Amino acid sequence: ELGIPPQAFIGKTIREMGFLTEFVNTFEPALQRVLTTGQEQIIELSTQTANGTMGFLQTRLIPETAPDGTVNSILALGRDITAIRAAEIAQRQQMEREQLINAIFQQMRESLNLEEILNTTVTQVQAFLQADRVVIYQIEPNGSGKVIAQAVAPGWKSLLNLVLSIEAFPLHTQQQYLRGKIGTLCDRDSGNIPCLLYTSPSPRDGLL
Repeated sequence: ELGIPPQAFIGKTIREMGFLTEFVNTFEPALQRVLTTGQEQIIELSTQTANGTMGFLQTRLIPETAPDGTVNSILALGRDITAIRAAEIAQRQQMEREQLINAIFQQMRESLNLEEILNTTVTQVQAFLQADRVVIYQIEPNGSGKVIAQAVAPGWKSLLNLVLSIEAFPLHTQQQYLRGKIGTLCDRDSGNIPCLLYTSPSPRDGLL
């Protein structure tokens, strides 16, 4: 659902309607191909829906011809395929996760060197997530912890071997992680941070 009433399209081009640049740059050349060749075109378009999420439309552009055979109008039929694309993306991500896990297990079978296994793990996870930093944080019996493996993007400060007290990663937060809780932090300055292992005024120095 685009959230745009049908009458709003009357007398306006796609570009005038304010659609995303990618949408316009796909739609307009397809229209031109129909006008030039007289052949139907089927294209896939991505656009923003009424609730602000990305949606996908499969659109058929069908030429309507005059008696002399020239194209005088184009009929556009759209089908919402957002759910189909979302299912395909989820399936692909699941396959990628399985491949990542299999690669890590394969490394474990091939090497008895724990440091090598940990370094390979963070490197592969960083590549999979396309993250700036991935670490393995080892918690000691007294509740303190240490960064024992790290994969970090160029330009970011290394946190390898950084030791932090229990206050940085309190016991109640450790228990949440053990129960499988996953958290996402969009703004480190919001103050709503469940566990702050390490931070710095400079974002490239380190936020764990």
